[in-house]
Amino acid sequence: MMPLNTQRSTATPIHIYVRPVDDPARHVWRERIAGACMVIGLCWPFLFSSVLPVRWWMFLPFALLGGLLRMRLSRRSLGPLLPLALFALVLLLYAGMAMAFNPLSPYGMEKFLRVFALGGAACAIMAFQAPLTEELARGMRWLLAASLVIAAGIAGVNYELFAETD
Repeated sequence: MMPLNTQRSTATPIHIYVRPVDDPARHVWRERIAGACMVIGLCWPFLFSSVLPVRWWMFLPFALLGGLLRMRLSRRSLGPLLPLALFALVLLLYAGMAMAFNPLSPYGMEKFLRVFALGGAACAIMAFQAPLTEELARGMRWLLAASLVIAAGIAGVNYELFAETD
């Protein structure tokens, strides 16, 4: 006896790709490390550069690494960053006018370039950031607490340096 359907089907088989569910526990430590790297890259140059023999630009890779750990492949809308970009433009215009009328000392120029480089890197990375999470904030809080302990230790070791200033 012959089967009823003797014709061969020419339709292509349908393959449905099911994306695995993203496990939030997998990204917990990645978010915490990203937050810690951001604090190291953006806060430590201003906290410790005058008392530790480490150049400020050596902290910049930490800020970039923190951003890279949180980078998404798809670019988000830059609309929410527009107020930040306008604020940065106003600051640059203000700083440019101030430098035109009252030139900065070499120390002031170094601090200005430091803020410009670190802030520019942070803003550039923010265009590719994933939404903020509690784990990122937790990593930042942990390292800010560690920074407070380190700063207190440095102040304790260099007590005579801080006691002589007004």
